[in-house]
Amino acid sequence: EIHSPFYPERGCYSSRDLNVTRAQFRELLRAGVGVVVLSWSGRPDVPGTHDTQGVNTDALLDGVLDAALAEGMAVAFHLEPYEGRSAESV
Repeated sequence: EIHSPFYPERGCYSSRDLNVTRAQFRELLRAGVGVVVLSWSGRPDVPGTHDTQGVNTDALLDGVLDAALAEGMAVAFHLEPYEGRSAESV
């Protein structure tokens, strides 16, 4: 059971499912949105660079960027904070 007042219309999904990602990009473009902002938690070789569920978002980037390019969507990044983050670590 999902403890949330909100539920995705398509049901539960993974950000690794690029078919869903491409469909979401198409929906956003139809709604007039041309840029998505992705959270990026940092390089996988730097300790502590993962999201709150322990997932390093770096592994998703290539697929999401390819899907965005295929659909005509621009992508910007939000660099998530992590201990020891510096210009050298990103």
